[in-house]
Amino acid sequence: MTTIKGLYEDGQVTLLEIPPVKGSKKVLITFIEENENEVLRSISLTSSTKEFKQYLSDSNEDLYQEYLKK
Repeated sequence: MTTIKGLYEDGQVTLLEIPPVKGSKKVLITFIEENENEVLRSISLTSSTKEFKQYLSDSNEDLYQEYLKK
């Protein structure tokens, strides 16, 4: 499952991001109230989880590498 941002206005849905899928796919559309900032934050966190896990597993990004070598 992939979540991307979009905007619904006057009966039209406009995608604000390019979907990372090909071909025909079923979709679910969730309408979010403007004041639901917590929902928007969780969507952002979900989309960045893969990149964050890669960052954590990258030994070049480990702040303690120099300390551990001593």
